[in-house]
Amino acid sequence: MDQAVKINPADVPDEVYEAGCRILSKSIRAFFRDENNRRGYEEWMKTPEGQRADLSREERKKYDAEHARSTS
Repeated sequence: MDQAVKINPADVPDEVYEAGCRILSKSIRAFFRDENNRRGYEEWMKTPEGQRADLSREERKKYDAEHARSTS
């Protein structure tokens, strides 16, 4: 049985968010220290998927709506 866990962000204490952000920041920096990872990321950003990922939520919704119309 698949159960989705839902967490209200307002219920998460600030210190837990801060700890998570520190961990995430360290992990991202470590990833990009590797030249192969950085090069792969830069190449991926040139793809349609990478360019879409760089859009804000609102821009993605607009892009997806326009793209859905053009493929119908």
